[in-house]
Parts: sequence; structure tokens; C-alpha cells
Amino acid sequence: GHCRLEERQIYTEVNMHYSFIKLYSNKLFLVLETSFLFILPLVVLKIYPSLYRLRTIAMIVALPYLILVMKTVGISRKKLGISLQNFLQSVRSLIFPSIICISIIFLTFRYFPSIFDIYTLNSMRNIVSITNPFLHVVFTYAIVSAPLQELLFRAFLTSRLELISQNKYFLIVYTSLIFMSIHLPLQNFFITVGALLLGIFWEINFIKYRNIVSISLSHALIGGFFVYNLLLIRG
Repeated sequence: GHCRLEERQIYTEVNMHYSFIKLYSNKLFLVLETSFLFILPLVVLKIYPSLYRLRTIAMIVALPYLILVMKTVGISRKKLGISLQNFLQSVRSLIFPSIICISIIFLTFRYFPSIFDIYTLNSMRNIVSITNPFLHVVFTYAIVSAPLQELLFRAFLTSRLELISQNKYFLIVYTSLIFMSIHLPLQNFFITVGALLLGIFWEINFIKYRNIVSISLSHALIGGFFVYNLLLIRG
């Protein structure tokens, strides 16, 4: 009797596992999921732009959903790229493009700072009224925000999309558009285009090397340098 009970339990767990895989492999469910997780928040932010200051908290709140999907469909830490495997190879391919991006940001802020004069941030002064921009960038952006973005919008989203298709172009386009969309509330053309291009660049690297640690470092450096300069000109 005890053996039969264990067999039933295993059978039930296997059935649930495949049921969840079937659900997350459904394209219609992906559309509904995207609408709820990404499009609806963008609509809310369009109406209440000041809520953008809660973006990091919103990402933290989304973590239980990430864990739920990981557990139910069997997405491993290795699949998410949370390891040192291929770390050095990934870093080598990221170094030069990252330096180029930082140089472009530096030159743009030096000679064309008005490009990044984001007027919509006037309704979010508590975001940019930072006493110490450097510490804010290090502890809020580099350590928390950038890794969270990469975990959610690169590592998890790619792994979740692979349940639908392994086509790398589909993965690159979808994840890059989502990554771009989370920057739309800033309502700045150059930031939006920059987010799209960086999203493509980082996604290609992730698909090739499957290491999210290296990409998070690149994101922290590039994004952190941008945020630091933005805080300085608005200070």
C-alpha cells in the first residue's frame, strides 16, 4: 500500500509537470502573460508616471512568479546562467563593446547633455534628488536593479520562451522588445533605442555563453555610468 501511494504521488507530480509545460508552451498563454506582466504595467505608468520610482520593488515582487515557473517546468540555475561556466569567454566578448558604450555615453553627456534631459522625470523628483549619486548607483542600481533586470528580462524570460521556440531570432527579438518596453516610461527616444540595441547585444551573448553574471556586470557598468551622469546633470 505504501509503494502504491508513492507511485500515485510520483504519477501525479509527473502529470502536473507536463501540464505546466504544456501551459507555458501555449502561444495564447504567452500573449495573456505578456499583456498582464508587461503591457498592463506600461499602461498604468502612462497614467501615473510617478509610480516608476517603484520599479525595483515591482521586480522583487515578481520573483515569486519566477520561482513558481522554475519549479513547475524545471528551469535550473544553470539554464538561467547563474554559474561561472563560460564566464571568462562571455566577459571577453563583452569588454570592448561595453567600453564603446561607456565612451559614447561619456561623449554624449559632455557635448550633447540636452539629449538626455528627460522632462518626464520632473514628476518623479524623488528619483533624481539623490544626495550622493555615486553611492546610489553602486548600491541601488549596480547591486540591485541591474542584476534583477538581467535575471527577469534575460535569464528567466529566455528560458521561459524556449518552452515555445528554440529559434534564436525569436528569442532575441522578443526579449529585446520587452527590455526596451520597460524603458518606455522615461519617454526618451535615445534611451529607448539604446535599450533596444543593448538588449539585442546582451541577448546574443546570453544565448551563446549562457552566463548571466557577466552580462549583469556589463549592464551594471554601462547603466550605472549612464545613471550617474544623469543624476549629475539633473542635480
